[in-house]
Amino acid sequence: MQIPRPSVLFAPLSVLLVLAAGCTGGGGSGEGFTVRSTLYAVDPAAPLVVAGNWIVYRAAEALVGAGTDLNGDLDAADEVAVAVRISSHEEHLLAVAIAGAAIVAEEIYLVVDEAADGRDWDLDGGADDLALLHWSLSDDALAFVDELDPASGAVAVLRAAGVLFYAAAAPTGGGDTTSLFYLDPGDPLVPVAVENEVGGGELRPRLLGEDDGLVFLALDETVEGVDRNGDADAADEHVLALLDATEPADRIKSTGLAVAGADAPLAAYPTDSHDWLVAFLVNEADQGGASLNPPTLDGQAIVPDSCLGSEDLDASDDVLHFLDYAGFLAGTASPENTALAGRERVFAVDGFVATLSWELDAFCDLNEDGDASDAVLRWVAAEVPVIPPRLSTQLLAVETELPGGAMGAASLRGRFVAVISEAQDGRDHDGRAPNHDLVAWVDPADVAQDPWTFDHGDEAVGTGVTGEPYAGASWLAAEEESTRLAITYQESMPPVDLNNFTLTCDVDDKDSDTTDEFPIWLDFEGDVLDFDGVPVAVVEDNAGMVLARGWAFFRVTEAGDATDYNADGDQLDVILVRHPLASSCAGRAMATAHPAEGPVVVTDGLQGGAFLASELQAGADFNGDGDTNDSVVRYFDF
Repeated sequence: MQIPRPSVLFAPLSVLLVLAAGCTGGGGSGEGFTVRSTLYAVDPAAPLVVAGNWIVYRAAEALVGAGTDLNGDLDAADEVAVAVRISSHEEHLLAVAIAGAAIVAEEIYLVVDEAADGRDWDLDGGADDLALLHWSLSDDALAFVDELDPASGAVAVLRAAGVLFYAAAAPTGGGDTTSLFYLDPGDPLVPVAVENEVGGGELRPRLLGEDDGLVFLALDETVEGVDRNGDADAADEHVLALLDATEPADRIKSTGLAVAGADAPLAAYPTDSHDWLVAFLVNEADQGGASLNPPTLDGQAIVPDSCLGSEDLDASDDVLHFLDYAGFLAGTASPENTALAGRERVFAVDGFVATLSWELDAFCDLNEDGDASDAVLRWVAAEVPVIPPRLSTQLLAVETELPGGAMGAASLRGRFVAVISEAQDGRDHDGRAPNHDLVAWVDPADVAQDPWTFDHGDEAVGTGVTGEPYAGASWLAAEEESTRLAITYQESMPPVDLNNFTLTCDVDDKDSDTTDEFPIWLDFEGDVLDFDGVPVAVVEDNAGMVLARGWAFFRVTEAGDATDYNADGDQLDVILVRHPLASSCAGRAMATAHPAEGPVVVTDGLQGGAFLASELQAGADFNGDGDTNDSVVRYFDF
């Protein structure tokens, strides 16, 4: 049902502040952005789903008001689905308690725990299943689709290449059938089965994730009692399998290798139509209990010479592997071991794979600074024989505690950008004391003994300014977006001279300190890492920067910026600011934002975006319920 909208909720933000004016550059004024509010209070930790023209959020009954029962199950303890159509500002209470949601085109799918919702959706005589429901504006009714695998885990449904994948609970039918299905938006209520590889037998895979159209699956040996990775047991729960989502009628292909768990890092780089370079970490313990990261592999040294006498004899590591998907599918290529121990992060770029490697796992002081407590970025060409860079000058210590999701390292246009800790690396990379966390980059194809670039200055590039300083960073995004990489620049990093830096804007000095952090969107101009951004103070450790559709969105702290952006008489708030990527000084304060950790907005860059706002912080009743105590979802149209 469509919910009547109080007119007050349509009012745009009363204060729209220009951060700087009179600067040249593209990007437009963006005056068409209008912030609107939804009707129901939410738990700040509840996830938002935004795709195309739709938002799905979860109304928290316990926070909406005493005794509120939105799904009719006679309790007030649920999170109930609400769908918002961005373009028309319609809000639809779907009146069902959900555990997850996905949006494919105009079709909305909901994951429902029958026990929490109090209804037997599959009509099997008990409200104890995990159900997949469908809703669309054209039908305006909930429809049961299928019963989901109760062991689906964190990823019960997955959108990839324009279709929805899910693992069903119903027993498979023998042969090469599987419990994996997909739903096409052209026929949104008719599941289509996905088959196992020819002769592979019955299969019940679980969804792990997807990257650029390649779906990652886990095969649980304990479900069928089958050894799928050749280690003579049937006890491994996450044997990695792959599926081309761009051809969902294709069959599942097992790698025959076990990863550590449902949260194991995975990466795929598209190299051609229906082909990817795939990177993943194989778990030694689950893959037979033998060491996969010796100091030499196929006669090639993997570690610095100083470590060649030390053998890693344990079986407790995760080790970087790669494969060429098309060749692997055709049976002409196999997964390859790099012998590089890794954790948390893997990368696949054009012709190279990489991981964050801890010296303790490698059983080696990789950067030769006298200890074995660092983490370094290690990369290797995706070819055989495996010959990774192994000089200590190539293996630098990364600041893995950096917020933002990157753990201090990310890829950008085929190169690697990392924040190098001078303190951990035991080296002075900028010629200045004390120790700093410095932004540096490396081209994995560079075979120089000292390939990292720390000095990013070049007067012939970008704005033409000279001597862009060595950059310190306090936050780094996990992935590049729009060929840019979001990062925060530390004002405290000497030398600070905003009049001689890409951040230059004609703005009055807001404060006299040098303790703030500025939003930056990096890109490469030739062989120079270019720093574009704006000198406004983002929230320390929680900038939440998102780059989408030519815009940067980030959290600004009023206190750090010495400005009352929402005109409420104090400088205590967190503000959502947008800034065009192609313009130097054209930012806009959009609204008071919630200080909760994570991305400041959720968007796929198509129709609009949504964000969380705190009424208490803003001193405003966004959802028109007569109080200012709620956390509320607000949204905008591009």
